[in-house]
Amino acid sequence: MDVQFVPKLLMSRTRWVSPVSDGSECLTAVTPLGLLSLSRHRSGVLSAGSAVGGILEDWRISLDGEALAEIRGVAPPGHPMRMQVRRGVTGHIDGVPVGISALRTLKRQHRYVAFASAEVTVEFRGRPQRVRVQERGGTVLAEKNGVVWKLPSDDRRTFAAMSLFELAGLDSFLVNPVLAVL
Repeated sequence: MDVQFVPKLLMSRTRWVSPVSDGSECLTAVTPLGLLSLSRHRSGVLSAGSAVGGILEDWRISLDGEALAEIRGVAPPGHPMRMQVRRGVTGHIDGVPVGISALRTLKRQHRYVAFASAEVTVEFRGRPQRVRVQERGGTVLAEKNGVVWKLPSDDRRTFAAMSLFELAGLDSFLVNPVLAVL
């Protein structure tokens, strides 16, 4: 199955990178499986030094109104969120608890975004336009070439991980850190 994520921002870019005050829908994307939407809610969890101004959010991705993926206690988009994800955050993918971690380095082969559950660890590796989703053992679950994802089967968990990766902007970890600031 071919999947293309074309997110539509439902707010200004300035508001997107600012902390939210309500549970508003921020992004939508139409896919072959239905309408994806990302909403951000203030989580109420305030811990000193963990985010800008101590404000943390819960992010939820829904497929036609049904919860698909969720990240809890994350900073608003941008540098604070990337730092927090690099240290590790928790969430749920299709109801399964996962730990989400990432690394962005100068060497391409060391850059990754990982979703680890008790059963399996799924990693996103490559460049932003050519990404491979694989299990820790090396089994390829999906590939992205350009803007189109190739998903060999209707695996809901892999689709949920791909949705979270795309809509939450986690692909920024696969960009060379030097090129990201140019």
